[in-house]
Amino acid sequence: MAGGYPRPYREPERDAVSRRKGRGAGRADLLPKPHGFEWDLYLTGVNEYKRETLESDQEPLGGRLAVLGQGMPRFVWRATAFSGQDRVLDLLFDATDIEQGNVFLRAVEYHAALSGFLRDRLQSGLLPPVAGKVAPILRWFCR
Repeated sequence: MAGGYPRPYREPERDAVSRRKGRGAGRADLLPKPHGFEWDLYLTGVNEYKRETLESDQEPLGGRLAVLGQGMPRFVWRATAFSGQDRVLDLLFDATDIEQGNVFLRAVEYHAALSGFLRDRLQSGLLPPVAGKVAPILRWFCR
């Protein structure tokens, strides 16, 4: 921060990131704006989450069956990213076994361009390797 003030957000050059490796051409205008994400984080019951997934107007990219058919603990922490009114991503974490290790359960993706962008960047080697609690989340997007 120069002068103690945060730098204002500037629109990046159109598709500058994807031109570096020649991937994702034309995707930049389809991605939610970085300043547009709003996150909701809350504890929910798995039955409530699955009921909401079943009744939602937005279908997950892998289909509802992938989410509804997966065994999950009774309670999950849910981090939901929104761009405006649109849900773009849910990150689900085991709320019953936090101390024992594998907390991350799965991502539920709703925005094809964002998911493709994340996969392209992670698989291209543009981002440094990450370890610790964040690693399972990033590995999800490397599948």
